[in-house]
Amino acid sequence: MTTPLRKPFSEVQSLVGRFESAVAGNPGRTPEHMMQRLTCVVEKEEDAEIPARAVVNYWRYFENLFTGAGSVNNGFPEPVDLETINGKEDCGAEDLCENMLFGTPEQIIAKLNRYRQAGVNHLLYGANFDLPHALTKRSLQLFIAEVMPHFREQAGAGRLRAM
Repeated sequence: MTTPLRKPFSEVQSLVGRFESAVAGNPGRTPEHMMQRLTCVVEKEEDAEIPARAVVNYWRYFENLFTGAGSVNNGFPEPVDLETINGKEDCGAEDLCENMLFGTPEQIIAKLNRYRQAGVNHLLYGANFDLPHALTKRSLQLFIAEVMPHFREQAGAGRLRAM
């Protein structure tokens, strides 16, 4: 399993390439590639900025946990300033909407087709990143009802499965 975090699709391609190199170096094995990506399916294109804003707030806490850049209060990490986040240049709403699986069902299908063509066999649907519960629930409903059927109908090699 690989996780490109907030990085663009070029990182997805890089991770797939490294995975394929590792597989080629170990003949006789046929592992599959799972990738985790933060996901939020929305009904209207303009609503994709909601998860983009949520993920920025999430990363403020994650950065503290990952690097110790901030303080901990009563056992809970405090969010760090956006300026201290490593890779903060990838935190713009437009970049996040492009790099994450944020968008309408049609946009998510198009993005997942790129992942499948790149060599990703399984998607680990990343749902926990400071989204409001109602939006998290609606996103999963839309993913199940409108995105998954597209891939279920495509049998055989190259099929992408969501986990």
